[in-house]
Amino acid sequence: MVAKHSGYAQFASLPVLTSDTDYSGVVARLEHILNSASVAQLQDGATWYTTAHSLLATAAHKANLPIELVAYAASALSAQTGWQRNVLALAAHIVAYCNGDTDAPHTQGYGTVFHSNDKKAWAILHAASVEAGYALLGQGEKTLAFGPNLLELDCLPNGKPAVTIDSIMYQAAYGRVAAKINKGAYDTVRRACLFLAKKYGYTWYQIQAIVWVVWRGTAN
Repeated sequence: MVAKHSGYAQFASLPVLTSDTDYSGVVARLEHILNSASVAQLQDGATWYTTAHSLLATAAHKANLPIELVAYAASALSAQTGWQRNVLALAAHIVAYCNGDTDAPHTQGYGTVFHSNDKKAWAILHAASVEAGYALLGQGEKTLAFGPNLLELDCLPNGKPAVTIDSIMYQAAYGRVAAKINKGAYDTVRRACLFLAKKYGYTWYQIQAIVWVVWRGTAN
């Protein structure tokens, strides 16, 4: 079951959007949320990926790995997992890698939902190249975007805009829960983030992070 967050109560007056391709409606909702952010929330959101990038740089240095592979492993572990638990799971992988373990650690105790995510992250850390590691992420748009965003990159390797859109961003954009985000919704929210980034002078991953912080009520 997808959890609801504090934004439902705070923004209860905003219309619930029934169409996943309601671009103007999504822009209006996200802009209202963005303009409702406190100074602290703006700061937390605007620097969220910088903080994450620094953490990954430390992990990459410890394991003597390219930071890209560490970011992609973190993204692989992120499915249905909060960031704090994501970091704990990644740390377990880095420790196992440095210890020379042969098998992926089991991180369900940290909140990772599927052991398949552990196996994918483990394979990424052992990839022969950064490109090979990215390819192992598969086809999920959220994880494909989250890896580059963790590196403070605003585009995928193919040049397409990278915007991390998870269940929290979907709830903020539409005012309702979806068990799965379809392509129409992903494209609509991504376009809205690009528009608002240009309008307000942020990167699009900063727009996403600010909205995420405000809707969830915390930066973690």
